[in-house]
Amino acid sequence: MKWRSPNKFVETIESDLLELENSFHSKNAEQLSVVAHRTLSTIYIMGLKSKLESTLCAIEQDDLSYSELKTNLEHVYETCRAAKIEAKLFIEDLRNCKSY
Repeated sequence: MKWRSPNKFVETIESDLLELENSFHSKNAEQLSVVAHRTLSTIYIMGLKSKLESTLCAIEQDDLSYSELKTNLEHVYETCRAAKIEAKLFIEDLRNCKSY
């Protein structure tokens, strides 16, 4: 049961990242702001607050230039994808331990 948080993160972050990307490409600033705000709770699950909170808040505030926004989104994508890999490995390790 204790590995529910990493599972939740893995399940949620991919859709969050896809929505951020789609909102960015469609130039939907309002939706981008909403998704950035929602993604804050997703990153808190995995302890990524110190790495991503200021970046997501900047995206949410919608006062960035196009290049700043793109750079911030790339940072979010890279950090979350790395965390997702770590979470999957952690979950797999837990499953392996339970099978003994």
